[in-house]
Amino acid sequence: FSTGLSAGALLATSSTLAISNVCGSWRTGAGVWAILSLSGTLAWLLMARAHPTPTGVKGTGASVKLPWRNSKAWLVALYFGCSQFLSYAVFAWLAPSMLEMQTSTLKPEFLLSGFTLAFTVANFVMGLVAGSSPDRRAWILISTVMTIVGIAGLAFVSSLSPAVFILLIAVGLGAALTLGLTLPLDHTSSAEEANAWTV
Repeated sequence: FSTGLSAGALLATSSTLAISNVCGSWRTGAGVWAILSLSGTLAWLLMARAHPTPTGVKGTGASVKLPWRNSKAWLVALYFGCSQFLSYAVFAWLAPSMLEMQTSTLKPEFLLSGFTLAFTVANFVMGLVAGSSPDRRAWILISTVMTIVGIAGLAFVSSLSPAVFILLIAVGLGAALTLGLTLPLDHTSSAEEANAWTV
């Protein structure tokens, strides 16, 4: 799931400029992705209508309270929220900031596409590596340290190539997305309970 999300982002970052140039407008280049959003929503509605929730199946439709007093749920929410806040911030500001500071010889679209590619690969690899692990704390620590070192390097070590630090950030945050989506499943016993953790 996380790799699919990231692959979609990769497709968008690598082709939006080309679409904008062909159409002569950045609004068209960015707006064309609304078609996928609308088609996805329509497909979801049609699938939900064609496949209603089965009745009499154990474990479906159960009412589960939100885990307001569960400290692990709060820690998972904090981890996921922080990692995704950083992900969206980097996606939004990486290319413009590198262009403004003139710290990279790569064109902004190539820089962002490279970041997104590394992010996507990290999603997939983390799913394979940590998928069967009974304890994901070591992977969380590794991805967090990589992200912090990458961001600190971009901010304070201008003498080195930013590509190294951008790669660290991409791998750290890409792994964090997969881990963050997996953590509610590790600490709950039903789909309804896991859903309550993600609300």
